[in-house]
Amino acid sequence: MRNRANDEQPTTPLPEEDETTLLPSVPSEPRLKPKDTSTWLVVLAGRSVGRMFRLEAGEVTLGRSSTCDVVLDDEGVSREHARFRIASKGPHELLDLDSRNGTFVEDVRLSGSVVVRDGDRIRLGPGTILKLGLADELEQQVLVQLYNAATRDGLTGLFNKRYLLEQIEQETAWHRRHEEPMSLILLDLDAFKRVNTTCGHLVGDEVLQELARRLTRGSRTEDTAARFGGEEFAIILRNTPAAPAAALAERLRVAVASTPFEVTGRSLTVTASFGVATLSGAGLRGAELLTLADQRLREAKARGRNRVVAESGAR
Repeated sequence: MRNRANDEQPTTPLPEEDETTLLPSVPSEPRLKPKDTSTWLVVLAGRSVGRMFRLEAGEVTLGRSSTCDVVLDDEGVSREHARFRIASKGPHELLDLDSRNGTFVEDVRLSGSVVVRDGDRIRLGPGTILKLGLADELEQQVLVQLYNAATRDGLTGLFNKRYLLEQIEQETAWHRRHEEPMSLILLDLDAFKRVNTTCGHLVGDEVLQELARRLTRGSRTEDTAARFGGEEFAIILRNTPAAPAAALAERLRVAVASTPFEVTGRSLTVTASFGVATLSGAGLRGAELLTLADQRLREAKARGRNRVVAESGAR
């Protein structure tokens, strides 16, 4: 039964309180120190698209020459194209070095030096576009992560298919115009489905990661190694005629087959088949070069696997 005495008991009103008594006491936050920022160049368009360069205080030279501080391998860029004067606290200056195709800031061609600011777009020649920006340590990490996410294969760390296809088109166009040889290697692991079936997909992933490491060790710095899809990989070989390309493919074949893959307590013997295609002068276009390399890869499979199929002469 309900207690009526309790119902009839008068309530005591709460004392009036101003807003300050209702809020908890919070110590004031210390003033934030200025961020430690660095000046960066990000390549938005051109053969080096996606690359990022940190600019240290002082003079920084941009150009196609290997002696430049920022090397941009694009035919529209002069050997020594432009020079930054980077101040520790800004502002920065940009000077054109009498380049053949000009230096542009926000689409205005330089006739001398000009002050450049955070966010400015800089174009060297017809095709290389850069963006100048400030970034602190956290932002730098984000930029790197975004670049890797867009261009790298998440499992192997090699370049991904999208990046590979773009590079093949750019590289073949450049080599055709300059009538320089270029080669493409396609390779595919033999009977890889058997590894996944008998050992599991996690072991299969380890095999792919170890293969990527062997391809990286066996390739030159200037070559582009990528995962084309599944257990298929590709390597773009700059300025490389047919015979050296075939020789490299054979060395990689031996590197895969000669040493067992040690994965999760297992020792697996793995082999791969290789197809090599080469353009010389005004020969094949990017898609045609890729198709030819794929045809030779399938021919290597048909001949019994664990072999290289390549032409002895340039095409």
